This record gives sequence, C-alpha cells and structure tokens, in this order.
Amino acid sequence: MKVDIVKVHEIWPQSHQSASPQSADLPVLDAWYAYRRTVPTIYLFEKQTEQHELIARLIESLAQTLDIFPRFVGTLETTTTSNSQQHEDGLQRTIVKWGSPSDRAVEFTEARTKSRIRSLLPPTTLNESAFLWDYSPSSLRTLFPAPCAHPPGIRIQITAFACGGFSLGIDFEHGLADGYTAGRFLEHWSAFYGHMFHGEDAVGQNPPSWQPKVFSDQLAGIDLREHGSALFEKAQALPTRSPYRRTLQPNGPTQRAETMYNYLLHIPATEVEHRLGELQSKSRLRLTDQVALIGFFWACLNRARSHAQRPPIDIHLANSFRWLLGGREGLLGSPFVVVMISPDAESNPANATDPINLAIRVTEALSQYDDNAMQAIAYDATFTDSPSSTFKPKGGDEHVEFSSVAHLGYDKFHLGPLSPSSYVPSSSIPNLFVLTEAVPNGHPVGNAWYKNGLNLFFNVTEDVFEAFSSDPALAECEVYQDV
Repeated sequence: MKVDIVKVHEIWPQSHQSASPQSADLPVLDAWYAYRRTVPTIYLFEKQTEQHELIARLIESLAQTLDIFPRFVGTLETTTTSNSQQHEDGLQRTIVKWGSPSDRAVEFTEARTKSRIRSLLPPTTLNESAFLWDYSPSSLRTLFPAPCAHPPGIRIQITAFACGGFSLGIDFEHGLADGYTAGRFLEHWSAFYGHMFHGEDAVGQNPPSWQPKVFSDQLAGIDLREHGSALFEKAQALPTRSPYRRTLQPNGPTQRAETMYNYLLHIPATEVEHRLGELQSKSRLRLTDQVALIGFFWACLNRARSHAQRPPIDIHLANSFRWLLGGREGLLGSPFVVVMISPDAESNPANATDPINLAIRVTEALSQYDDNAMQAIAYDATFTDSPSSTFKPKGGDEHVEFSSVAHLGYDKFHLGPLSPSSYVPSSSIPNLFVLTEAVPNGHPVGNAWYKNGLNLFFNVTEDVFEAFSSDPALAECEVYQDV
C-alpha cells in the first residue's frame, strides 16, 4: 500500500513551556523492560469525517492529555549509583528526566493513501460467527510512522483513505509505556477529545498516579540483614523472566529465525461463554476467565505444533499485579513482570495439549506472586545493573509470548461519535499472542466483559497455522485467506 506523508507535527504538553526540569529513578523492575517496546496498535475508522477539523482536534486534545502524562516526552538515561552496598563501583540504574531540553515531542504524522480501508478490515464485524483470518497480505506497516534510529517516546500517524475513512496508528516507544499505562493514556485522550468537542463527561476521578517507589519503600521497612537471604532465595525460585534469565531451562535450544505470518481468531460471545463454562466446570481449581482462555489457546497451539512435527513450548505471560497487590486505579510504574510457565510435557506428553491442565499450571504459577514475592524480585534486582539502551539479552528459547489487553480500555477508544470498526495490534514478534476484546458492534450478547466477542491476534509459521486451523476445538471457525 502506497502512503504519502503530508505533514509531521511535534506535539508538546500544553504546560511544557512553563515546566521545570524534573527527574526520577525508574523502579528497578520497570527498568528491566524500559527498552522493550509496547506492541503498536492501529485503529481503523470507516466513517467519513472532515479530516482538517479532526486533525486539529486530535492535536489539541493530545496536548491536553500529555499534561497529565508529562514523562512521556521525557527521556531515559543510565546513571551509576554511588556507595552501593552490593558493588564498590556502583550499579547502573535508569532514570527518567522531563521538563528539560532533552525532552522529545510526540511525533504526529498526517498521511494519505488512495487505497480503501475495507481491505484492511476483518471479513465480518458482527458478533455472530467464529472465524480465522490470515491478514498477512494486508500490510499495515505503512500506516505507522516509518522506523528511525532514535524515535521519540510516542509516534502517531493518521492516514486518510480514498473512501473517506481513516486509520490511527499509535506506537508507544517510551520505556514507561507498558500495556496498562498505554491503555490509560488512550483512555484519557479519548475522554479529553469527547469532553472538549462533544460535551461528553469530564475525565474520570482517577488520574495517573506516578509512584516509582511503590516497592523500594516497602523494602526500606524490612530488616534485610535478617530477611535478605530469604528474599533472595524466594526470588531465585520464582519463574520470573529478567534481562539475565530468559528461559526456564538454562540449556534449552535457542530460537531460530523463521518467517511468521499474521492471523486473527475471532470468537463470538456465545462461543466464549460456552467454552469458559466447559473449562471452568471441569477444573479442580477455580479458573479466571482469562486464565481458562490462555489454557485453551495454548493447548490448541501445542496440538498444532505436534501435527507440524514441532515440540510443545513454554509460555511467557506478561502480567500487571497492580490490582492483585491493592495498587490504586491509575497507578503507573511497578509492579509488572513476565512469568515463564512450562507445559510439563516431560512428565506426560498429554499435559501439553490439555487446556485444563495448562490453565491450572498458569493459575499455580501466578499464585506464587504476592506482595512478598514482588519484594523479593525487587530486592534481587538491586544486585544487578539495570539494562541500558545498548543491552542485548543473551539466549532465549522458542516460547509463546502471550499478552492480554482485555480490561485495559483499548476496545473503548473513540473520538466523540466516531468509533473504530476494528483495532489491530501489529508486531512481528515470533509466536506473539495478543488477546483483546472486540470493538462494540451494536450486537452485544449479555453483559460480560466479552459481550462483543474476543479477538486473538497471533504470529506463527504457515505450517503451524494450517494445523491450528484444522483443530477440532476450532471446527466452527470459518477460515479466510486471500480475502
């Protein structure tokens, strides 16, 4: 798809001119992921609108939003701590600086194309039937800002289509923008736009709460001379992925480069309800909705891999423990970790394809993470350097990279009366699975969180997809290719 760039804007917080320089240490766990970008997202709007007025309003409401997320125009730097108790030479730590000359404005790009938006939309937008769609031929790359060596923290591109519709590609590069924080940003931007130009209710009562010392303050209240060794042992026993530990099996096979293709699995609400009822009623442990679904998708993938003569693989599950640990709504910063979980195929090969067994393994792994576990991880991390922008992690076996953005508000993003027809996480990460709520379509079923159905976006090899699409558990899915 050919896209022409019309204009590039630099967007600053409205109060940027009067801002004073500030800096803060990143939580030591946030620093683990500071140079691992959030998956970009593209929203596709079919409805025609006046582009000039829309762009002006987007820019104005974006500047207003940045006022309450000022660190997103700030920059990350690596410093060396002094007087470290662990290392005489000190340790590398990451700080964020904002309100200073080093700030980077949000890059907002206007673009246009002669293509029609319909070709980029799923085969159906109704919540009526399950389908699998190979959307690899529908390249979305040109609907995002072009790659560059030193990108700012946020890059946005609005592309006008010949049919009158438009797309909004949003790429969070900033180290503070995990999936939860990015979702909060989109929620506030949508609310500001609606309030400023369409009389919608004002932004909610839970503005972003920046609390970078949420766990270091707790550690300060612990007698580390007495409890430090126990915390260290607990951290080592947890299946947490870190920059210095990338796999559950230290000598596992390294991941080889293969061509991955982009697919979408849509499951309507009635099918989600049926599947959850079946899995949860048969489990010996209480399974949350999302964990039950993770077990189901993981089992389908391992069955497909078996048919393709490939071994079952571990799952790496990105988790925010803000709610579990009583973090207030809007809390930014830690706690956020990636948990590595094995299907335990070594003891019994059937374990890898049993969705209930896999869901139970996920439940048991996540249940290890309480406030004491998070304190242990934070304590352990204080003994090693925080990764810098040039850090290259070593090793890494093949695994499922599973991320859920359900409940984070991505499906509720709208611009006044304009609602997207679809939204798509876009990434080429191997074996990436992203679970999202489908956008509202006027045909909700019930009042559950999945009332509009669910979408699973995933990247796998072609042979695995062929087997995946033939799975009896997905027999009701219609398969669309070369739409």
